[in-house]
Parts: sequence; structure tokens; C-alpha cells
Amino acid sequence: TNSNRIRDYGLNIDYNKNDPLFSYQLGAGYLSNLANTLYVSSSKALSSNLGNKNLYVHAVPALDLHGSFKVKPFDIIVKYIGAFQTFNVNDIPYTRNGGNTIVGAKPAAWGMNLGYSFPLFAYDSRVSVGYQGSKEAVALGTASGSTASSFSGVYGTFFAIGLPKNRYFANYGIDFHRSFRTSAELAYEGSYSASNGGTNTSGWVGILLLTARFV
Repeated sequence: TNSNRIRDYGLNIDYNKNDPLFSYQLGAGYLSNLANTLYVSSSKALSSNLGNKNLYVHAVPALDLHGSFKVKPFDIIVKYIGAFQTFNVNDIPYTRNGGNTIVGAKPAAWGMNLGYSFPLFAYDSRVSVGYQGSKEAVALGTASGSTASSFSGVYGTFFAIGLPKNRYFANYGIDFHRSFRTSAELAYEGSYSASNGGTNTSGWVGILLLTARFV
């Protein structure tokens, strides 16, 4: 499974309609190897296969579904991505009984947000609320520069960031220039339970973001 040849690929199809009063976009995608994506390949969970050398036991294909609908100033955005098959236990592990039994994970993530757009001092702005969730993603991904930690649960010597089990958020963004957008987000995140190797904790997170777009 390890090679210097580029052999991953993706397919994507989209259909959209743009109208001043009502517009929508629907899309579906296929990815041949989720194991080679950036965040997944950073994982240092049960083994160091993915973390140190970008190696993996076998490729895991994935499905991506996404859509957006807009009616005048209101809009809704939905997205789902999930693995078609389980990872090898040495790549992305998962447990349902606190580590007594560890199997390969079959992660998925989804999200939805509702937005309202309006002008503010001649600038385009948008306020939104949303929900995000995941399954079997507690051992997915590590931070840059992660080190061995006793706070590693059942997933080895490196602390896995994982994805939140549930996440609720409110966001406000404004385009103060055609190439720059700034936004602020407040989120409440809940982790996986201890039986799944998580921390069984929850808390508030604040995010400030500046986005540059070159057109």
C-alpha cells in the first residue's frame, strides 16, 4: 500500500441554479483514499503508521454530499462526509468499551447551518447558527508538534485531537473588502465518552478568523 506514485483520485458532480429570489446547489463526491487526506494522515493513534511516514495499511474510499439553498436573505448549508469501509485498526482505531476491544474506525462527519445575510454600512455580512456532529472520529488527527502524553487514553502514546462528538455554534462574518472577510464564532463542543476513548468533557470555544481571497 506504500508507494511514491500518485494514485489517489476524486470525482465530483454539482448541479446549481442561480436566481435573485431563489438559488440552490447540490453536489456529490467520491474520494478514492480518505487515509491520504491531510487531517486524517496526521493521526498518531494506536500506531505511528500514518503519523511518521504517511504510511497506511489500506486505502479507504469516502463519500461527500453537500448542498445549499438560498431564499432572498435566508440560506441553509448542509454537508456530510463518511468512509465507505473501516480503517485498519493500526491506522484509525475505535473502541466501544473503554479499550477492552479495539477495532478499525469507520468515521463520518456532518453539519448544517442556517444563515441570514444583510448589508451593514454598505458591507455584506452574514449571521448563522449551526450544528456539527461526527461518529467514530475520536482518534482522528493530531496537532502539529504533538508529544507523548499521559492524557492519551486508549489510543497510544500520542494524544489524538479527534473531532467533537457534537458541536453547536453561532457565527458572524462581514466582508469589509472584496478580498477580505473577518468573522467571529462561539461554539459549544462535546467530546466522545470515556467508553469510546474520549474525555467525556464539554466546553465553550471562541474563534476569530480573517480570510483573504485573491480575485
